[in-house]
Amino acid sequence: MDLKILAKTAQGLDKKHASVAGCLQPQLLKIAKEGTPKQAKQAVQVIHAVYQDSPKVLERLLESIVGLLDPSHPNLPSIVKAIAQIAKVAPKIFEEFSRDVVRDFLLSEILTQDRDQEDGLVEDDYWCEQEELSKDARVKIEG
Repeated sequence: MDLKILAKTAQGLDKKHASVAGCLQPQLLKIAKEGTPKQAKQAVQVIHAVYQDSPKVLERLLESIVGLLDPSHPNLPSIVKAIAQIAKVAPKIFEEFSRDVVRDFLLSEILTQDRDQEDGLVEDDYWCEQEELSKDARVKIEG
């Protein structure tokens, strides 16, 4: 499913075709939590487009993924990307969680910590492909 196209074409789908929107919601929530960072971002964009008049969907998503914030979570880059996208498209919803996310997690647990000492890069290597970055470095970039 190309989520980018869906985000552009599905605005107000919950009003026009409620049954379709109802079937989409669990899939979009799953992609936002378990997909790649790009998929998580696009899933949030689709949720925002489809459920424009129902911020409860984004609120529930944010509540559930804030609970997943853990430096050892295997899909942390995607979770951080989804949160960042929610902050962008729905700042009022994010505002309630901003202290927990920004100060208590991103600043204290991610940005000030260096968990991946053995990332396989030689000290003289200043540039590498994104795939070669450690999970911790990718989370710092996404955050």
